[in-house]
Amino acid sequence: MSALQLSRPLAFIDLETTGTNVATDRIIEIAIVKVMPDRSVVKK
Repeated sequence: MSALQLSRPLAFIDLETTGTNVATDRIIEIAIVKVMPDRSVVKK
């Protein structure tokens, strides 16, 4: 398996929600993990 070669940052977003109905359900948590081209990781 080869390593991921990035020229720009890559962000992964995870949403925790109360359900799938956009009229009644809400987002309760957001997580973002950003992988930089130098392989460092930033978590928000």
